[in-house]
Amino acid sequence: MSEVDLSEVVKITPDNFKPTLNRVLIQIVKESSTYGATGISKVDTNIQVEPYGYVISVGEQVKSCKENDIVLCDIPATFSLFGTEYALLTEMNIKAVISKDVADEFTNVIATKDRKAKLKI
Repeated sequence: MSEVDLSEVVKITPDNFKPTLNRVLIQIVKESSTYGATGISKVDTNIQVEPYGYVISVGEQVKSCKENDIVLCDIPATFSLFGTEYALLTEMNIKAVISKDVADEFTNVIATKDRKAKLKI
């Protein structure tokens, strides 16, 4: 009998994982230390990237964010379900709700000259 890959079968959603009160479930965005499947290491991978993630589900008392928001946060502890890393935070751990453009900048900490020119840095 072959093993079933649960990451393809089960997905965490607001319907099957509902935080209580002022808690927020986020899926953590992990910064890769290599470029895609090439295996080529990124330069300066020891730079600290601000932790952020996608809001999966919120408790009924949460006012500062909603499902599918991207948030900067303090992550005291994480857990893994079906091969994906999550954090269950209180609303106080959410620093800011950010746009996709800002999140992209967090994952590209070292901007290229072209990108700097485009951003007029």
